[in-house]
Amino acid sequence: MSYSQVITLAERYDRQVGKVDAATAARMEAAIDQAYRELVDALDDGWDDIVANKSIIPQQQRLLIIDQLGDALAVIKPEMQAEYDRLLVDALKHGDELGGEYFDRVSAILQPDAAQRAALSATTGVPVEALTNQAVEGMRRLYRYGEEVSSQISAIVEQGLIQNWGVRKVAAAIEVTAGLVKARAIMIARTEINSAFNGATRARAIASGSWVQWISVGDSRTCKICVNRNMRTYKAQEIYMPAHPLCRCVMSPLWRDWLNDPGVLSDEDLEYSKKKVIRLRSQGRDDF
Repeated sequence: MSYSQVITLAERYDRQVGKVDAATAARMEAAIDQAYRELVDALDDGWDDIVANKSIIPQQQRLLIIDQLGDALAVIKPEMQAEYDRLLVDALKHGDELGGEYFDRVSAILQPDAAQRAALSATTGVPVEALTNQAVEGMRRLYRYGEEVSSQISAIVEQGLIQNWGVRKVAAAIEVTAGLVKARAIMIARTEINSAFNGATRARAIASGSWVQWISVGDSRTCKICVNRNMRTYKAQEIYMPAHPLCRCVMSPLWRDWLNDPGVLSDEDLEYSKKKVIRLRSQGRDDF
């Protein structure tokens, strides 16, 4: 990771920690530490999968996230740097012992000019803002399960966010840890992950003063509420996502200047948004 990227990651983490209390900050720090150690263990075990002719992409993804987490931990816990480095070196050494071809193909992901790194980075990263939302709001959303179980579930979701797990892997961990039936675990996993990412988007939009756009999935499973809100624009403070459990809708930032940019919105949505602007201004409001 380049120096500028390190600074960006450190600044993002610092900004988020500055918004939360000491207990939540400690929870986030512990989650990142745990994720780093678990990913290094997975990296160590993953070399055998490559030898068995399985895809190298999961191993590249692990190493890419480890690299990002290592940079963050160098700022968060500098006193532990030697231990983190030792863990990673040991895991990489085992890969090198299997043969140069496997090791070189995986470790090449860390090269700044690697095309594969650029491609994987689009979907493999450390969502610090979503992690913050889960650490702060997760317990509140899960209150009905009791403090102990809520804390366990939220911790699993936090690891899923950092380690780039999918919904099913998060759900499987919730099912085992919390003793819930599969359908309930999937509902919680999907809803919590969606809540964390949409909550992060909402917080960024509020901070930047941008509007947001509601984007629904266009299939028969989408409820009437979400269908009616699809592609509509709102002030970030006006809405919350998800609208209901298992909601698949996402929130996208939308600058009001885009209302004058042809092609950004459909004609119908553009007309709706412009009427909303006129209505708000007629009420003497200019805070949008």
